[in-house]
Amino acid sequence: MVKVFPGIVVLTALSLAMCAGCSQEAPAPGKPVSTDSLPSSTDKELAHAKHGSGDGLSHAGMAGMGDIIEPATLIQDAGGEDLRPGLTTAFGFHLEREGTVLKEFDLLHERPMHFIVVRDALDEFQHLHPQVASDGTATVDIAFPTAGTYWVFVDCQPKGESQETIRHEIRIAGEPPAATPLQANVPVIVTLEDSQTEVSAQKRDSEWQVTFLHSDLAGKPLTDLEPYLGAMGHLVVIGERTGEYVHAHAEEFAEVGKVTFAAHFARPGMYKAWGQFQRQGKVFTVPAVVAVE
Repeated sequence: MVKVFPGIVVLTALSLAMCAGCSQEAPAPGKPVSTDSLPSSTDKELAHAKHGSGDGLSHAGMAGMGDIIEPATLIQDAGGEDLRPGLTTAFGFHLEREGTVLKEFDLLHERPMHFIVVRDALDEFQHLHPQVASDGTATVDIAFPTAGTYWVFVDCQPKGESQETIRHEIRIAGEPPAATPLQANVPVIVTLEDSQTEVSAQKRDSEWQVTFLHSDLAGKPLTDLEPYLGAMGHLVVIGERTGEYVHAHAEEFAEVGKVTFAAHFARPGMYKAWGQFQRQGKVFTVPAVVAVE
């Protein structure tokens, strides 16, 4: 059980604006729908923080500073008929670019793929890691908790290329539960079973610094944080309604219990953030909502 206690807003760039989430009507059972039309900052680019640094932007479909290449597309191979709320399914897929299957991937933070799944109401979040075969087919076991529309973001690095983010949309049949309107709550203290995390955010020049200060329930900084997938923390941020995607990794770990990320936002709006960290071999997730002005 995660408890969130809103703090007093003291940052001039944050507000307590409220905005409703969005849901879409699901198709008939057994007919998940995919699309390449999720909103983004540009037609075929998806901005997210550089992996391993958090000090800038990388764009899907861009090979470094060279020519723009066509973004890949997720093609579903198996498991579509079993996509029902609450049922664990072996979801099979592969990635294609202009009809060619992408088969080889360099490791990106210790995995060939990161499979981020978020319901469009921003109330469900999963960070999974598919198994990738030599022919490029990938499989991930997943259960969608409720009906509704889910945004899938696959972070990967095709062999010899820059990292890329592939977007996909899945609709799970049924009546989606009502979405709770998002309300900005940063700065905030999020209390878990045996720890608490103070989340704050501050704009500095063109980027935002999002900080997670972890302590035990008595307020003493945690000393047992461990690297998770090659970094001291991962931060995924999704824009309400827009589906804008930011995936940042922790900056240099300079203070006990404190983890900071640098994130760039293309436009003002409400954003749901999930920070992920590890201690004693277990990953824990800290949610927060930031209003960017």
